[in-house]
Amino acid sequence: MNGICPTTNGWVRRAAEAYGRGRPLALLFDYDGTLTPIVRHPSLARLPPGTRDRLRRLAALPDVGVGVISGRALSEVRTMVGLDGIYYSGSGGLEVDLLGNEKRYPETDAIGRLLDEIQDQLLDLLKQFPGTWLERKPGAIAIHFRGLLPLAATCFRYEAVSLLSVVEELRYRVVSEAIEVTPADGWDKGTAVVSILAHLENAIGSPPLPLYFGDAANDVEGMAVALHNGGFAVGVGPDAPRIATEQLAGPAELAGRLNELTAGLVASRGFPAEQSEAAWLPQADSKPAPGGQEYAAPPRTNAGMLLLDSDPAVREELAGAMSEFGWQVWQADTPERATELLDRHGDRVQVALVDLQLPGLQGVRTLTAISQNHPDLLRCFLSAEVSPYMATAIHRLSSLPLFVKPLRAADLNTSLRKMLLKSPHAEKQSMHV
Repeated sequence: MNGICPTTNGWVRRAAEAYGRGRPLALLFDYDGTLTPIVRHPSLARLPPGTRDRLRRLAALPDVGVGVISGRALSEVRTMVGLDGIYYSGSGGLEVDLLGNEKRYPETDAIGRLLDEIQDQLLDLLKQFPGTWLERKPGAIAIHFRGLLPLAATCFRYEAVSLLSVVEELRYRVVSEAIEVTPADGWDKGTAVVSILAHLENAIGSPPLPLYFGDAANDVEGMAVALHNGGFAVGVGPDAPRIATEQLAGPAELAGRLNELTAGLVASRGFPAEQSEAAWLPQADSKPAPGGQEYAAPPRTNAGMLLLDSDPAVREELAGAMSEFGWQVWQADTPERATELLDRHGDRVQVALVDLQLPGLQGVRTLTAISQNHPDLLRCFLSAEVSPYMATAIHRLSSLPLFVKPLRAADLNTSLRKMLLKSPHAEKQSMHV
């Protein structure tokens, strides 16, 4: 992990202690790879609802500023996050939104003309490497190559860097299977952090303690500013910059730490019970279950789930959301990994959720094997949108419950717990392959 030793995440405790002593906080996050997992295409990197709610709860605390600082265009990252009352920065720091006061790098138009000149050469190169694409942003370009196999990606990077390295006015960096091209002497994520800290200090009256969370090379400047101001640089994922002084495994672990941070901040200032984290949790699980019947959920503990889905974004979002309802989730991307996890943790798993649309009927075959080797498990299918015809075919194939993605975690939690209460051991459900 770039030589970074995982810590015990003492930054949560130290930040809460500083907040308890009256120090304001600035919580600043990269988007892709930090708040969301890296996925096949940037358009698929949706912010998990649970993570959005964590940011909202933190931003609602007095003397706490929350910001998202992304390589995406400002308008795009603002839409993806969808929260008012927080700071935004886009295009790698070239655009900044200070709670409604927008600023842009002064030389954006001049840099844009330079990018116009080099873009044609880059597009000619992209034609030689199917699976690559170019994303244009104000004053910047991102050249994506995550669709290439490793050898082709190496060749592509070499050719692209050869084109870019002769243009002194531009800087290029490899970030999350993309090459980010920005002004060599322009604004970056570090200047965005400086602007946000100054705005927050002016609003509150004292300098905030910054915590910067990032996963890639273009987060170095933001982390450096946070450390220079006595704050924390928290690396997320295996490719986090070496400058990071704290380390998290990925977005899912960050989500859990933000829960701890929220609870710690509330406790450190002795807020009344009605302002506790429990009061801020989404209220969806207290609404009537489908069909209008009230449902009293059993205790939110000792619930284990195996989730088999090939899409990492789906796994991360669902695992994070279900953890808020007391589930411990083991994630698998292949049937082999699911079998391995069940062999190791089967005594702690009550539910198996398996994607029906795994290729080659692997989902059906996996649940068949589970029913034979772990007959006491509650077994369920997952699937994307299902037509009435397909739903009928599925029910002919199997009597197992089917949940359609995208899933609403509160409804899924309610349904699964009702099934578990109905039968302490999963019913012997028939399946025919």
